Amino acid sequence: TVKNKTVNRYVAVLQGMRSDAIEYGRLSSLPMWPKRLSETHETLPPRYLSEEEFQRMTAYWRQQAELRQKPNKWGEMEDFFKFRLVHGSRFEESKRLKVKDINWQAGSLTFWDTKNGEPHTFPMTSGDAEILRRRCKGLKPDETVFTMSYTTFFEKMKETREVLKLEGRVVGHVARHTMATRAIAEGESTANVMMWGNWKSLRSMRQYVHNDTKGMERTRDLMQHLFG
Repeated sequence: TVKNKTVNRYVAVLQGMRSDAIEYGRLSSLPMWPKRLSETHETLPPRYLSEEEFQRMTAYWRQQAELRQKPNKWGEMEDFFKFRLVHGSRFEESKRLKVKDINWQAGSLTFWDTKNGEPHTFPMTSGDAEILRRRCKGLKPDETVFTMSYTTFFEKMKETREVLKLEGRVVGHVARHTMATRAIAEGESTANVMMWGNWKSLRSMRQYVHNDTKGMERTRDLMQHLFG
């Protein structure tokens, strides 16, 4: 029997392939997809990157990009992954970001088509602003900032994981998990991280809450002050 989470993962891959097919004019009709199946959450190894793992990955991507004579997708991996790491954005949200979705005057950007169906606007950091300015140069307002297809990203992540002998938990979605884990571990509130990453429910955040050791320390200090 195939597990629900496996079915959902396959559906996500097919949705990414469908998006590419639509973008490049290979589909004449829009296939329908099943709803996500309910999943039984089980205890899994932590799905986030250490700083050392992240540095090894970016070094490998730069190395692969430099081995080629002309611009290639390896050269986009670092920009795309860093952008997703900062915003905790999902693949399709990042992939659909257009030049016109960036408000340089306000210093913000908007994901209009999100998983939960609601537009999501938030401020840019200096790091992602640098990436976006560089990538937007010469593009028209309706053009997308990133050109990475889901299939290409998935294949390059798989190769990176195998070459560097990283654990199986290091998958494409690891950028989103890493953002949430690090932010909460540094004492940011679950509510703020939830808004930043556009999670719709606290239930979806529960896998990160155990990292909130600083928040627990603040609660401990409050309880000690109140009750001794």
